[in-house]
Amino acid sequence: YAFTPNKGVSFAPDTINPIILGNLCENYNFYNQGYPASNYVGYNSQYYLGNMDEVAIYTNALSGTTVAKHYSDATAGNTTLYTNDVLSASPIVYLRLDEPAYTEPTPSTFPVATNYGSFGAAGDGLYQPGTIPGAAGPAVDGFGAESYAVQINGLDAGVDAGGGSLYGTALDPQGTPPFSLTYWFRGNPADCYPRFQSTIGRGDNSWRSSFDNGGLVRWNPGEGPELASAQNYNDGAWHMFAGVTDGTNDYLYIDGVLSASGSGVGSDGGQIFDVLIGGAPDYLASQLNGGVHERYFAGELTEAAFFTNALTASTIQALYYAADLPPSFTQEPPASAVIVQGATGTLAVTVSGTPPLTYNWYWNSSEITDGGVYSGAGSNILTITGAQSSDAGSYTVVVTNNYGAVTSSVEVLTITTKPVIVTQPSPSSTTLYDGNEVTFTVAASGATPLYYQWYEGAAAISGATSAAYTATAREGTNTYSVIVSNNLGTQPSGSVTVIGEPFVAPAAGFAVNYNCLENGAYKGLGVYADAPANTNWNVFPAPPGGTTGDAVASSGVSTLVTYSMNYGFDNGVNNVGYQGSPCFLVEAEAGINSGSPGIGTSSNPEGAFAFHDVPPGVYTLYVYSANYDGNRGSIISLGAANGGQADGGTNATDNVQSDHTCDTMVEGDNYVFFHDVVPDPTGTISGTFIPNPAGQLTGEGQIDGVQLVMDIANVQIAAGGNVILTWTVGTLQSAPTVSGPWTPVVGASPLTVSTLGTQQQYFRVY
Repeated sequence: YAFTPNKGVSFAPDTINPIILGNLCENYNFYNQGYPASNYVGYNSQYYLGNMDEVAIYTNALSGTTVAKHYSDATAGNTTLYTNDVLSASPIVYLRLDEPAYTEPTPSTFPVATNYGSFGAAGDGLYQPGTIPGAAGPAVDGFGAESYAVQINGLDAGVDAGGGSLYGTALDPQGTPPFSLTYWFRGNPADCYPRFQSTIGRGDNSWRSSFDNGGLVRWNPGEGPELASAQNYNDGAWHMFAGVTDGTNDYLYIDGVLSASGSGVGSDGGQIFDVLIGGAPDYLASQLNGGVHERYFAGELTEAAFFTNALTASTIQALYYAADLPPSFTQEPPASAVIVQGATGTLAVTVSGTPPLTYNWYWNSSEITDGGVYSGAGSNILTITGAQSSDAGSYTVVVTNNYGAVTSSVEVLTITTKPVIVTQPSPSSTTLYDGNEVTFTVAASGATPLYYQWYEGAAAISGATSAAYTATAREGTNTYSVIVSNNLGTQPSGSVTVIGEPFVAPAAGFAVNYNCLENGAYKGLGVYADAPANTNWNVFPAPPGGTTGDAVASSGVSTLVTYSMNYGFDNGVNNVGYQGSPCFLVEAEAGINSGSPGIGTSSNPEGAFAFHDVPPGVYTLYVYSANYDGNRGSIISLGAANGGQADGGTNATDNVQSDHTCDTMVEGDNYVFFHDVVPDPTGTISGTFIPNPAGQLTGEGQIDGVQLVMDIANVQIAAGGNVILTWTVGTLQSAPTVSGPWTPVVGASPLTVSTLGTQQQYFRVY
């Protein structure tokens, strides 16, 4: 049959249960496992019906050739050959099974389990075949120099302690008289399968003590409700059991401490089964009914005692301590603990062992004494009052009594706080064009996990639960903040303000111009395909060496757009601050270029430029890059989010004319331009530049200036005609004049515009 250990069992070496020939250990205890009946019908105590011989167990894998030879030699009629084959394969067990026929022993030959109680020899028991008397008992001083127990195999044997007609009602207290039971036990957590096991008892209708399949210790002083311990004691350690009934209430003690109690004790049913130590007398093979297996205990038992009175709690604790137990932890400290800075916390252990117990706490291997933040250093509970960060570290406790000492595992203490805002969201106030985005980030410390919730005004923003929040500017003033929380408290941040301004194009159109400092003065450069009257850029003030400045529209109206440039050409030969300045200074060229510095590649550009807070729309971008050595210029690349197509596919300058004055403007020589350029969600248009030709070790790849122009469509339609307008991003707007007023056009791209007669109408994408 298929046996699948699918109940989450952790396997460990089984040092008690024997290997069984002719049956399997789990066949004894499929019952009560929660499997469907089809899984175990016919397997409970079903032995192999047949003969077997020459059993060998190996710790190595036999090859097919070896197995075939074993069989061939065995069937050849020469037993010496086969025996030599097996021995040559080095088995750890080889049972030839050639012994004489087995004679079942009679009870008169069983070893005697001596009774030391008031019944004397009349109360002696018998060790059944399969039990192992003289096994090691608890290693405690109170049991004497030689401490022994009986080992129960969990299969088919126990200690028959009598109690039927021999003892009358002494061990069969019919009704509800007071009585008590005590013993010491050590279970076998590696038993072949978790199951119900009886440790000592007279049956379901009388009294019994047992383990259930979860390792909980149970006590039933009479047929009726029974008690169960709160934890699993099938842990391979020695424990003391005490079960008590006073006729009205029942009590279960483990290791001298009350584990469970109850009332409503059932009446003892007066069964005449013998008391069985290590099994259930009503679940033997002769009593099997309906597939119920034997409930034999797997483990060791010792010091079993039956009392005809109800032992008190103090008596049971005194019995436990009389074993002269060294200290042991019933609850060790957790691996870690957290105390809020300035608060009070405790570190605690629970210890069993014969008093008096002495406690010594240690912090990072230094012994702790009462005083300062510490109190209770000589007890099982160490209190830390007003904890500070210096109190964090590793804590242990050593517990000692007259019979030994034990050291706890390490508990790592962390001193933490409720959330603290380390970095407030910034900037505190920002002004953007409508539709552009800005991201705020907060940094906080404190006990983890930290939780974040962003707010717009007083309203929580759905889904905004991370350390960063991206706000989209809307017309007007809006405030944002975040509350950081953990299990210890909350901390609100300061507020940030986002002012959204609508963009109104100047009457003469919208252009943003930046030029570079040349010979100490700003120089205007010609605009491609512009009217002759506007061949120069608009000159604007900016601090020398600055990386940004206020943009100015052609009409002289200030805008929110700013510009930045980073130029990384300074090789340190003439360290006069050019690295990071907005442009290349002509008079310093020789000093900067000497020594053949690296001048940038596409993966590590020489410089970068960016327009910030550009209004939503479609733009044309002009980039000017004259060269003063001749035959070199710049290769320009725009950000992926900006789109843009280089005019005629040209995105590089190469000043073959060596035009020092930039008077002659030639596309591909002094400048390049890109059309259909759009800002990213933050309103940014950016680009990088490297020298042209790429890879040269000398020369420049500087930018002399940039100009950004919003695209406006000037469409003239003849009477009776129409035109189809297409756009990819933004909103189509129209106006009767180039200076506005601009109003949105209803409809999506592509849009057919019908005849307007002689009336002029202008279109733009915003």
